[in-house]
Amino acid sequence: MIYMKDSNRKLRKINNTFLNMLPYEYVADDIIGKKMIDLFGRMEIEDIIKAENSVFKTGEPVLNKKIRLPGAKGRKSGLISIHPIFDKKNKIIEIVVSIQDISEQLETLEKLNQFITILDNLDYCFWIVSYPPYKNEFYNKKIQEISGVSKDEITSDPSKFFNFCQYENTAKVSSENMNYNILKPPLGKHIVYMNHKDGTLKKAETTNFETRIGDKTFWYGFTKLKEE
Repeated sequence: MIYMKDSNRKLRKINNTFLNMLPYEYVADDIIGKKMIDLFGRMEIEDIIKAENSVFKTGEPVLNKKIRLPGAKGRKSGLISIHPIFDKKNKIIEIVVSIQDISEQLETLEKLNQFITILDNLDYCFWIVSYPPYKNEFYNKKIQEISGVSKDEITSDPSKFFNFCQYENTAKVSSENMNYNILKPPLGKHIVYMNHKDGTLKKAETTNFETRIGDKTFWYGFTKLKEE
């Protein structure tokens, strides 16, 4: 959605997306010279008017400010950017406004957060790593129980999980020998010993899988402490 306004806050130019956002059918000639309040309810454009007034007052552009999307009755969100246009005397004569609908992105993010919450509540550690480059893609909160290290800490350091993870009959992985062959976890079900941050050795069972997407290999698995 793109439009231009003059210093009297009247619309000068609009695009077709602007027309599609209106509650009634209009053509561009019906809109030019009108004010936003003539087209949308005050509550619908309150966020927009505040942002526009800020630009007219300060001369500073607004970039990607979250607002309620006009014409959506508060059910959708958008990002507004406003750029001032100055005359030769450095006075603002017009503003150019663009509004991007981000409702679908926010909905997707909300669903993703709900999914992560579900994974965090599992009674085993679910993890994903990828190569190349080697990267810890995801760990749920259960990683802290089996290792003593938070999921945020381990995600930021590709070597950390393997520094305290030792498979039965497999040499302990060390960060000094970081390479593809060593970091590739053995597939299938295995017993693994976790060198916990508190100095104890914990026995766990892990089931590991591998899949390829494009040029990347993903290893993922489910790891759970075993009762002694």
